[in-house]
Amino acid sequence: MIKYAYFLIGIILVSCIDDMDHNKIDTTIQTPDISNKTEITFQELFDLHSDAIGKDTIVTGYVVSSDKEGNFYKEIYVQNTPGVSDLGTVNPRMGMRVRVGLTTTSTKYAKGRKIIVNLEGLKKTTSDDVLTIGQPSNTYIKDIIEFELDAHIFKTEDLVTIEPKTVLIENLAKKDLNTFIKIEDLHFVQTDIGLPYAGLPTDDYDGKRTLVYCEQFRKDEMILETSNFADFAEKEIPNTQLNATGIYTINFDNETVLVLNQFKDIEENGTYIGCSTSNPTILITEIADPKNASFSRYVELYNAENTDIALEGWQLNRFVNGGTESIISLNGLTIPAKGFVIIANDEESTETNLNFEDSFGFTADLVDSRLDGNGDDAYTLTNETGTVVDVFGVTTEDGTDSNWEYEDGRVYRNIDVIQPNEVFTIEEWSVFKDNKNAPIDFSPKERKEDEVAYVPDVVVTETAPLLITEVADPKEETKARFVEIYNPTDNEVSLKDWTLIRYNYTSTKNTKELAALPISLTELTILAKGFVIVTRDKAVFASYFGATADIEASNLDGNGDDAYELIDPFDTLIDAYGDANADGSSSIWEYTDGIAIRKREIDEPNSESIESEWEIVNGDMWSKLEFNYNPRKRWIEE
Repeated sequence: MIKYAYFLIGIILVSCIDDMDHNKIDTTIQTPDISNKTEITFQELFDLHSDAIGKDTIVTGYVVSSDKEGNFYKEIYVQNTPGVSDLGTVNPRMGMRVRVGLTTTSTKYAKGRKIIVNLEGLKKTTSDDVLTIGQPSNTYIKDIIEFELDAHIFKTEDLVTIEPKTVLIENLAKKDLNTFIKIEDLHFVQTDIGLPYAGLPTDDYDGKRTLVYCEQFRKDEMILETSNFADFAEKEIPNTQLNATGIYTINFDNETVLVLNQFKDIEENGTYIGCSTSNPTILITEIADPKNASFSRYVELYNAENTDIALEGWQLNRFVNGGTESIISLNGLTIPAKGFVIIANDEESTETNLNFEDSFGFTADLVDSRLDGNGDDAYTLTNETGTVVDVFGVTTEDGTDSNWEYEDGRVYRNIDVIQPNEVFTIEEWSVFKDNKNAPIDFSPKERKEDEVAYVPDVVVTETAPLLITEVADPKEETKARFVEIYNPTDNEVSLKDWTLIRYNYTSTKNTKELAALPISLTELTILAKGFVIVTRDKAVFASYFGATADIEASNLDGNGDDAYELIDPFDTLIDAYGDANADGSSSIWEYTDGIAIRKREIDEPNSESIESEWEIVNGDMWSKLEFNYNPRKRWIEE
């Protein structure tokens, strides 16, 4: 704040002269006593917690708008500097809107005039980040009535040229609102060419026409808003390239718009070019989850183009557990030609967990707490239009135990991949899970020649030759029905993802698919030269046979005419008993009230059930077996 400690004698001079190319404007110069006034900056005014403004407070600024051609109504826009630069780190270039009860503001407040605004008795609003002042009206503000303007807005002798800030649409920021800007090399959209600037039946108070800025990899748009009462409302939209200068603000529809002071602020400067853009070649090339430094997690982006690319509007999106999306804005970043951008976690280092900078010796381009993927999270890269450009992982799935999981490890894009891909393709990536430590196992901001497609050591996986060796339907106790599976190998075998399927045909379940009753064996392990017993009821089985079953399943209820298939983790049929495509009643393999036992010399499975491999006894043939049932044994007495 600036405290004024001097006294100025008020002098009023009234005349009508030319001022800034305006005819007969009121050039009353006021030199008020501001010795007891405290000047605050526009930023301080914006930041005031109370909308009401304290006594003896002023701001100074320069008028940057003009209603001479009828494009503004009962408002003036004031900027804290006539130039394009900030006034200091805590006093940025800013503008404000002043509501005035005057329909010809340009005759009183010429563009370029330095004014002092006495804020006492006024109120400010910052809705939509537009700083506006006026007279209080309950919770709102209204125009400063005409006969009170001289008590609040004092004109000084300073009359200067206002320099517009030349800026790209993509770089416009909140601080540019209410200020005088210039945007070069624009054109109107094709559908607007030939229309008037305003005054169509569909133009409600103002005409809205769309300006376009176009370059190779980007297209940005800006609304040019023109009052239906502007002198140039009926002028025709040109079919040319042009520059546009005006006030950047937000309209009543919450849209950012450019408003001209005068028609000549549209400068035609060449033949209409049109707009043809392409997506820049930017791709995700590395994702890191170091085992020894989770605070060093990062994602690397690579620009394959020969030109720098601004990432305004781009986003890196992290998907957690196949659902929750964390959005990381890349605004403010520019990725250099053939260069990289690193987005890293923002944690501070500890003695046992270093962050990215301390692990790799240089700072990331962006740090964000949401960059915290723990090895099972997917990512997408989207451009300024929201279009997915590149993707790693399956965004709808938790990556745990997937072929793209990289917990405690890293992922790199194979060096021969130089195009992004909106469809995740695992063959483009090399994934390393576990035991990757920073910095030695990672290469941020580098694509190494040896980062080719990783081919792991080939591990030949053979399905264990397990076989069904007994199928039983005890006549005296149906709940003791069981199937015995035998492991003829010298190695213990996990039955994770193995399945035993019983086929129970009925009048309504008359196809193989409908008759199938699967029984999961995934929790079991079968010992070398050992057995697994699947029964209907473990307690009844133990009581009846004096032996222990490994698993019980309600689906294990074969009544002598049901077939069985043993399926391995790769959905391959390994062994079978009976014909799974038919009901076994009256078949050669029926074992109702009896038993089917695999002959001892058979020690390999067979996906086709062969009668000669089995001893089959039903309820009418008990004499053939002295010992009847023999779970966990591979022999019979004859």
